[in-house]
Amino acid sequence: MNTLLSAVNRRMSCYRRYYLCLCKPILAFILCLCYDESSGQDIRIQNPSLEGIIKESAVPEHWLLVSRTPDIQPGIYGQTLPASDQQTYVGMICDSRTQEGIAQELVQTLDSGKTYEITFDLATSAYYGKKIAYGSLVVHGSNRKGEREDTLWTSGIITHKTWQSYTAQITPKKRYRYISFSPYKMPEDTSATAVSVLIDHLSDLRESIKLQTVSKNTCLGLANGWVSVNVKAPDSCTYEWQPGSFKTRSVSGLAAGRYRVSVRTHQGATSYADVDVHTSDILAAVQVAAPTCNGEKDAVISIDAAGGQAPYTFYINEEKVGRQSGVIKNLAEGKYTIVVKESGGCTEKKDVEIKSPETLSIASAKTRNTSCSAVTDGMLTVTPQGGTYPYTYSLSGRADQQDSVFNGLAPGEYQYTITDQHHCQISRSFVIAKEYRDCAVWMPNAFSPNGDGQNDIFRAKVHDAVTDFRMAVYGRWGQLVFESRNPDNGWDGKEKGSVVPAGSYLWVVTYTDSKQQAIQQKGTLVLVR
Repeated sequence: MNTLLSAVNRRMSCYRRYYLCLCKPILAFILCLCYDESSGQDIRIQNPSLEGIIKESAVPEHWLLVSRTPDIQPGIYGQTLPASDQQTYVGMICDSRTQEGIAQELVQTLDSGKTYEITFDLATSAYYGKKIAYGSLVVHGSNRKGEREDTLWTSGIITHKTWQSYTAQITPKKRYRYISFSPYKMPEDTSATAVSVLIDHLSDLRESIKLQTVSKNTCLGLANGWVSVNVKAPDSCTYEWQPGSFKTRSVSGLAAGRYRVSVRTHQGATSYADVDVHTSDILAAVQVAAPTCNGEKDAVISIDAAGGQAPYTFYINEEKVGRQSGVIKNLAEGKYTIVVKESGGCTEKKDVEIKSPETLSIASAKTRNTSCSAVTDGMLTVTPQGGTYPYTYSLSGRADQQDSVFNGLAPGEYQYTITDQHHCQISRSFVIAKEYRDCAVWMPNAFSPNGDGQNDIFRAKVHDAVTDFRMAVYGRWGQLVFESRNPDNGWDGKEKGSVVPAGSYLWVVTYTDSKQQAIQQKGTLVLVR
């Protein structure tokens, strides 16, 4: 009987066994029940704390060399970090010529398509016989000692100089007998610098479940987040979420925070995953392009949304059907309410006011008729208001200009147009009349600057299209008391702001007339007080 039980025991591979044996003198029936309390298929790692004699270029018991030799630490090449588990650990380096590593022939093969988890402690150092740039670790699977056939997991860059625990989840492409651990250089790192890794405290390889988690953020100020986990054969698994002790595959009504789900299959394999529920704090930057002209319906509202979960849907003034574009066109002046909704349902509201530019109009339009019968020196000076600066001015038969003054106009009827930056326009008509008189410059012989509004300014009466005009007034002793090159300006009877006495003064006027002749006129005037 003992022999039979021993044989059965050798064939069973259970962590705990309970035997129920029913025996009779003639016929014995043996019923053996096996209850496996492991987490699925666990593969034992031998000497997981990497214990050995501290030595350069050596590997611990049950471990194999991969390529160049690592070291059993601490104490080699300046490594002083104590072991994270028991007494010793392994240190390895990698540079442009060397990639050290350790491997182990597993007591049971890694199965293709299954997912396993293994934890270990990692650190790096600033110096390992040479300057170290950063740390890293790659896990390989293979079927031959010393080979790196399948990359199962990579750590990325490690910078911490103290132990930190890592969990690697691996899914072999096929069955593998060996697992290996090595430092590696990042693909983009072409420098000659070295990298290192310190490794200790490995766990067994535990068969786990491949989990895929999804989440929906909670809206700002609410608790409407949602998390869910997807697994193969979900109905055959049990679930537990913490915090909250939720027992379903999906959980809703969650505040922002980190949630951990534990998933266990009916075979006993257990896996964990962390899921973050963030707050959807939507940021909406709004820009308004006003209508081009007063009364037009061509304004544009542009919304640049960020935060939350894209894509976004945009609504204006409580419309039921939103739009995917944040650019809303063909709007008139007025007040609008914009709502931005992210994919999780959270919203952000913005109130926007669109203002039209002032109506383009004419503030003033001044004309000057021709000076005399034989010239074409009519002039229009126009002053616009409203619209959007800058303005362009056009006159029938002439090129557009930026100047609001039109010179050299012949007698006749004209139409001018003012166009603003947005092509809003206003047009008006005007007339330049012909002065039927001889072309000449007339000078008065007296004036009385007493402020009564009558004959207070000594000014030339120009009835000609003159250029290069200059008028000068001299005192009794020949001193210059007034000068002007603008025929519209005149003398008010003052010299440098001080009133001059009554009496006679000499004036001299020079100019070029409409026939391009240089003319000089001079005479005396009487200032009456």
